[in-house]
Amino acid sequence: MLALYRGRQAEALEAYQHAREVLVEQLGIEPGAELHELHQSIFGHEPGLAVPEPASTPAPAGHGLPAPSNRTVGRSRELAAVSARLRAGSPRLLTLTGPGGVGKTRLALEVARALEADFADGARFVSLASVQRAEDVPAAIVGALGISLLPGESAPRAVERFLAAKHLLLVADNFEQVLGAAPFIAGLLAGCPALTVLVTSREPLALHAEERLLVAPLALPGIGMSDELEALAGVGAVTLFCDRARAHDPGFGLDEGNAAAVAEICRRLDGLPLAIELAAARCGLLSPREIAARLDAALGALGTGPRDAPARQQTLRATVDWSYEQLTGDEQASFARFAVFAGAPTVEAAEAITGAGLDTLDSLVTKSLLARRRTPDGPTISTRRSAGRSATVAPRRHSRCARHSLGTG
Repeated sequence: MLALYRGRQAEALEAYQHAREVLVEQLGIEPGAELHELHQSIFGHEPGLAVPEPASTPAPAGHGLPAPSNRTVGRSRELAAVSARLRAGSPRLLTLTGPGGVGKTRLALEVARALEADFADGARFVSLASVQRAEDVPAAIVGALGISLLPGESAPRAVERFLAAKHLLLVADNFEQVLGAAPFIAGLLAGCPALTVLVTSREPLALHAEERLLVAPLALPGIGMSDELEALAGVGAVTLFCDRARAHDPGFGLDEGNAAAVAEICRRLDGLPLAIELAAARCGLLSPREIAARLDAALGALGTGPRDAPARQQTLRATVDWSYEQLTGDEQASFARFAVFAGAPTVEAAEAITGAGLDTLDSLVTKSLLARRRTPDGPTISTRRSAGRSATVAPRRHSRCARHSLGTG
């Protein structure tokens, strides 16, 4: 009866009736006091009959968080800012947005490691990269957190039960392809008062509790800085290039002979971490000067990422394609038409040339494919183009990665 009550409550009462009938008809006796009391407890749904939760203990250091494969470069300011916001307890839902390859996942993991000790139950990481349907998000969380389902319990209910009394930071990575699960996250926040959620997504979740932070590319070297080697080496984009270049050429070093080329590569790639890492992967074969000279050719001029990286991040073209495939048909057509612009158009020009309405343009900005920028003449919307050309990228001489610019200037 007790086992049935913890999964199928109606059958628990039926089991009692069946037992009573057997006792009365075959032995001529009524059920004993213990069985009768259990029947009354089940009938009254007494709380003591539920499966007791295991005692909550702080997660050991590093539990549930993937170990970094290499060091994080140039994110100290962002790490401090995000950590301070979450440590203060507000917001409870923070979404890191930005284009593919800008380093949202890496920043989120660094924040989780920094804050793990601030949460009684630690920090946990859930990758949604392989989840295709929004309804499968609860099951992915169940698997990542190692939650045991009770008999007859659904995945969404199990997640809420498990997290209800937890003081925990939950990192949900790659949410852009399962945005339909956003109401589930809202429900978790409502039912789990000590839960904080850090999301990475190319598009916000658009929830009332959500605050957003746009993850910017790495800092770029100024024009003429190549003559100051020490200052140049401390610039985020340059530091990353040199760090990753040494992984392919152990003898690589920033010097007077390659400083100008390295600075040019970083500027041409707009400080996009993925593009810089892929360019640095060519250092086993090409010099920085040769890499810079080939950036006009195509996206393929960059190297290939590690085999254990997600497929969409092994080449810059794959990253562009991934973002493009998440768009609707109208958004894809409008985005492709931005290829006619050599610079950053105004909103009016973009509407006239691409045929896109304000809603479409706003959606492309929200999905990190257009960037709104301010100029002396007023705000503009621009594409971030890093390294090469594709069918969806403006074919200009210094054409860079798949993100355009637009505005009202």
